[in-house]
Amino acid sequence: MKFVDCSYVSEDGGIVVMVSGKCLREIHLLALRAGGQETGSVLMGRSSVDGMRAFVERGGPIPDGSKGYPRSYMRASKGLESYYEKVFRSTKGKVHYIGEWHSHPNSDVEPSGVDERTMSDISMDMDGVGVVSIIIGGDFVKTFEVGLNVYLGRRRVRMRPCCGTNQ
Repeated sequence: MKFVDCSYVSEDGGIVVMVSGKCLREIHLLALRAGGQETGSVLMGRSSVDGMRAFVERGGPIPDGSKGYPRSYMRASKGLESYYEKVFRSTKGKVHYIGEWHSHPNSDVEPSGVDERTMSDISMDMDGVGVVSIIIGGDFVKTFEVGLNVYLGRRRVRMRPCCGTNQ
């Protein structure tokens, strides 16, 4: 599969998120390795103070202790703090946590009720700042679909791609 940088924009054009092809390739490989179980981790990148403009540069590693099932995923946090610090230091504070990604193997990219609540809670914990959510779906061998949403407090903003597909 070919992975290219892709921009996503909200319906009103007020929110723009760029996702690097490298990031998509990274999370695709992690989803493949999960062997049909959901998996996921954090997203790291650069964003405006209000989260309305973001560049997703990388997907974080799968933390030890995370549990994947065919239709659910529990992300642990072991090792993430040191990962955040390493990335923050190596980029002189320019790259930081901006959201979460997870997979929906052999399924679509529509967020579940649990996905919605989790991402809304994260945004609320961050004072309503925009938090990026990437869900990847398909079988990850022949098909690969990306769904991107931005959560602003309790509000989900659906984003649409403005690029070619990553297939």
